[in-house]
Amino acid sequence: MRNIKYIGTKATEDAFFDRTQIIWTPGKIDTVLDEAVATEMLRFAEFEDAGDAVGGAGVAVGAVALTPTGLAIGGVKPTSAQKTQINAVLSGSLVEHRDHLSRFDTAMSQSLYSRVGITICGNSITQGYYANDVVTPNNPVFEQRGFCGQLRDRFALANGTVGIGAITFADSRCTLGGGANLNESIGLTRAGGARINAVGETATLTLTEPATEIWVHGWWESDAKCEAWTYSVDGAADETASISALGSDKDYTVKITGLSNATHTLVIKPAATPTKQVDIAGFSVFSSSQSGGIVVNRFGKGGGYLESLFYPMSNVGANPRSNRLTFGRTETDLAVLAFGANEASVTGEGVAWTPTRYRTALLDLVNYLTDTYGCSVLLASLVRQNPTQVGSYGEEAFYDIHREIANDNQHVAHFDLSLSDKWATYSAASAAGLLIDNVHPKLIGHSDIASLMYRGLMT
Repeated sequence: MRNIKYIGTKATEDAFFDRTQIIWTPGKIDTVLDEAVATEMLRFAEFEDAGDAVGGAGVAVGAVALTPTGLAIGGVKPTSAQKTQINAVLSGSLVEHRDHLSRFDTAMSQSLYSRVGITICGNSITQGYYANDVVTPNNPVFEQRGFCGQLRDRFALANGTVGIGAITFADSRCTLGGGANLNESIGLTRAGGARINAVGETATLTLTEPATEIWVHGWWESDAKCEAWTYSVDGAADETASISALGSDKDYTVKITGLSNATHTLVIKPAATPTKQVDIAGFSVFSSSQSGGIVVNRFGKGGGYLESLFYPMSNVGANPRSNRLTFGRTETDLAVLAFGANEASVTGEGVAWTPTRYRTALLDLVNYLTDTYGCSVLLASLVRQNPTQVGSYGEEAFYDIHREIANDNQHVAHFDLSLSDKWATYSAASAAGLLIDNVHPKLIGHSDIASLMYRGLMT
């Protein structure tokens, strides 16, 4: 992003620096910026469009002066380092090695005709903790207001509404009845999946937003243990899912399509006379009849660690092999991995999440994703937490691993939130009013992360 356009006519240009909104144009998409981002741009941006030149004498507006050679604040031009940093922010360079996301770019070039899947996995920040500005967990609100939900909204503005994507059994819209129970080893990531194996047991998805398609993701442990199931939509007659013997350790997806664009209730049941188990890992939900668009899937786990979710050598209790299938189930084109903060914390260090161990687990997963699913990977280094919460290895020791892997892998890039002035340190983010505690963003913080990530991906 280089050209900044004024809102209004020539008569309003002199008041430009007092305006609360400006428009910037990454590619073909016009985006209205909020006051906070506009202010930061105004402080340091340099105009390159010759049409914005102001002639000989500088024009001062309040404490800001636009001169023929650049922008000055209080009569003092920004330092070279300041300009380099802000230009990185404005040009989308919070994403280092952006050219490594060519597979994602190829998918985006076809987004008018086929869906593009972005799957974000991480800890409580990815889950959207405290995006309601209170220290009270509320998963549906986190879904909508966390940075993942707000990133989804930004893509929807440009590409149309496609739906909310993946829903796990940790969501309040999923309920179990009749004795059905959660089984952690079969869920989408570590949220747990539903196991049904008796008459009267059910797994129900009650949607609060319109949907035209519901995908049911299942797990087939073996032919000897698993069987097909039935389902009903909005109380209609039961239908039998089209599933036959799959062998052992297979994931599958049943796609329920052709629904009216309205809210729906899906009830999954075992066979009329069940003799085996039914394992349901979770759902994907789409609300558009259009063939294209961008889907943002959110898989955040409060207190989650990379290794406990995805690394095969882990013995924490999850099923890493099943968890990894999440990326295939959701047809991922860009996998965003936002870990490192919990591993770097005092608690993380207490269970021996060393940088060396973290590198081994992360590199193993990255290679799996780029080789097995042929997707791009974005390693995200997000909020810098209160130093009192960080263990002896230091936070950057883990985020440096993100940089190293992105530097060495042609299909991996690095999103570094600290390249933005206000996120450079915990103190800076706290002083800017972006955090609610030692590490979690408030609503405004989630909004800013979504804006910066969207800008980095789309420029």
